[in-house]
Amino acid sequence: MPRASALLSAARVKALIGQGLVGRHPDGNRLYLVVTGAGRGWWMLRYSVGKKSSTGKTALSREMGLGGA
Repeated sequence: MPRASALLSAARVKALIGQGLVGRHPDGNRLYLVVTGAGRGWWMLRYSVGKKSSTGKTALSREMGLGGA
């Protein structure tokens, strides 16, 4: 988990969306702010489904949108 200083503050979220810095910006613990353009952004949570098996099959990675920022 990132240090507390690396987490996104409300001011930083507003700046990232306002500037339109396109990309995924991590907020720790698999939570991301996804910016798609100036004034457009949403929150996304990455999670895994399933278990790692003895045959080497890994869990499936999924993404869930959590709403606008």
